Amino acid sequence: MFSANAATGAAIGDDFGNPTSGTIGWVFLILGAGYYTRRTWHEILRVEPEATFRRKHRWFALIAAAAICTVVVYGSLMGIRARHFARIESLLNEFSASGGKGATSKQRFVQDVNQSTRTSLEYIERCRELELALNDYEPYLRTGDRLLGDMSDELQYFKADPKHADLISTISVLQKLIGKDIESARAFRKEVDYARQLAQMSTSEDQIRFYKANILPVKADEKQIANEEVQILTDAKARGVNLPEALYREAGLK
Repeated sequence: MFSANAATGAAIGDDFGNPTSGTIGWVFLILGAGYYTRRTWHEILRVEPEATFRRKHRWFALIAAAAICTVVVYGSLMGIRARHFARIESLLNEFSASGGKGATSKQRFVQDVNQSTRTSLEYIERCRELELALNDYEPYLRTGDRLLGDMSDELQYFKADPKHADLISTISVLQKLIGKDIESARAFRKEVDYARQLAQMSTSEDQIRFYKANILPVKADEKQIANEEVQILTDAKARGVNLPEALYREAGLK
């Protein structure tokens, strides 16, 4: 086994170490962007020409309902706008809350991904822990993806309004990033499955062959996905998309 074979450890080298160190950590900040996105939305609402929508939006649904009753001149149009505004507000609140609840799962996942291992036994144990972290973390990714998709659908109603262009761009980029996070989670899930097979092999020679033939390509996929996320952020920054500065900084973008 690798753990009893120093030569094996040398043969694997850094490959048993930190496969995506320096790139994986930042990509899981996305769910934490809920607060920033809500703030962007609120800034839009503050310049909404109808005074009803400039008030504090903690009571947004009530205010929207009052607007439907009192602003007769806009009739059903105001009713439609109020429903869209209220729906977006609700989705942003849910997105922010989901990000907060998922923070611990996110941190655990990143910690397990970045855990350095020197032997096959340590690597297999790391993958066992990583599977548990994935089980906790993936539901939050799926929830975030669903909420962003729903927000994007609601914002289509306002796509012709230049005041909403920034938020539409922000949501679009976050959708792409969280889509890559989901793709990344699938790749790590594949690595975990291979590690389970690796654990069943009885000789270090078989393990080395299997590791090089199956696990190393998956690690390369994980790194490629992380690089693609960096490129998404690079393009977003070049276009001036409003995102939390932490996302740009963690991707190495000033």
